[in-house]
Amino acid sequence: METKFVRNAILVGIISTSFLLIVKLAAGALSGSRALLYDGFESLTDLLVLVFVAGVLRISEKPADEEHHFGHTKAESVASLFIGIGIFLFGIFLIYRSYFDIVSGRITVPHQFSFAVAVFVVISKEILYFYTRRVARLTSSPSLLAIAADHHKDALTSIITIAGTLSAFLREPKLDIGAALITSLIIVSIGSTVVFQGVMSLMDTAPPEEIINSISESIRKVNGIREVSQIRARETGRYIYVDAKIKVDPELTVEKGHEIAVKAREAVMKACTRVKDVMVHVDPYV
Repeated sequence: METKFVRNAILVGIISTSFLLIVKLAAGALSGSRALLYDGFESLTDLLVLVFVAGVLRISEKPADEEHHFGHTKAESVASLFIGIGIFLFGIFLIYRSYFDIVSGRITVPHQFSFAVAVFVVISKEILYFYTRRVARLTSSPSLLAIAADHHKDALTSIITIAGTLSAFLREPKLDIGAALITSLIIVSIGSTVVFQGVMSLMDTAPPEEIINSISESIRKVNGIREVSQIRARETGRYIYVDAKIKVDPELTVEKGHEIAVKAREAVMKACTRVKDVMVHVDPYV
């Protein structure tokens, strides 16, 4: 079910980005707004990223095979990393473009209707950002969270366009350059955050403490377990893998100890839907 939500969110993103791409390129060409044209080109890269992530998601859902004994879930973390790098590099490009505009003194005064288009783009992207972020948090999908950040970055980027189109009314084209510098720095910051999250996921970072506590508590409630000696967990994509060490009565048979371990595994899977697999090691309680 979670995978379906993620795929639907990506599909909504692809359709919305395609529509906004056409709107921005057409409006930019008709109004003579270089800002809108650049915004349109940026949406083209976003569309390519979304298609890339959709393909990665299919890979991450593949079952384990002879070459990947633990499945392909890290593919999502890799996608998150690449998206973050893309956002970061685009922010650097905007900083360079803004600096070039300042040095060259290039001034663009677009047609007034481009302002309405720019406002529409910002509102649309922010709505898409909040929707995608909500689904990402519900499903704990790092790649979808990165896409949400990308949507937010698009809205911030379009603020540059709004500032540029305001020059048609205020006759202050330098507003575009100032907004470009501020927004570029924000975009670089967002990209850095997404890259960091992707790297942490690839490094098998432990899930939040409340999840660890929930897992530990669910195991302790299983009858026959004398002690939970160790809980180790790692996040891989939107999934969690758990290793647990439990202690049971040393007089129990191997079969009975195995039954308790199976119940412990089932308890963890029930307590946390993000858990993909649980390895339970049984030790004698002495």
